[in-house]
Amino acid sequence: MNPEYTAECFVDFSIQFALMLRNRFGNRTPVKIDSVAFRILAALEFSPDRPLTMSALAKEVNIAKQQLTQLVNSLEEKELVERSHNHENRRQVYINLTSKGRQLLDETKKQMSQDVLSLLTCYNEAEQEEIAHCLARLTELFSRQSS
Repeated sequence: MNPEYTAECFVDFSIQFALMLRNRFGNRTPVKIDSVAFRILAALEFSPDRPLTMSALAKEVNIAKQQLTQLVNSLEEKELVERSHNHENRRQVYINLTSKGRQLLDETKKQMSQDVLSLLTCYNEAEQEEIAHCLARLTELFSRQSS
């Protein structure tokens, strides 16, 4: 297969998917899913290297540490994340999801899943199974990028 074609298909899918997410879920969740705050919560939930330091988290969500500090302060005020210090190096700060933050992500994912179910009704059972298989495989393949 032509790598350029694969890249083009991936970009087209990504754009369409991002637009669908923004249009479908953008303002209906407590933390907007297209916001940096949501990316922070998701990174904390899905990172294989948990807990994340401020530096690692800034790198993961691709923002400056100064910007991250402001966002983490806001998320901490909402009790969605908490800071903890490394016992051996007190300057090293870890960011963790709180139970409230994890609950918010779980509720958001549940709400999104319900909305996706309604989108899938236009596909027959075989098509839905194919979509599920492709998504599961893509998730598996892309999880290697995090490793």
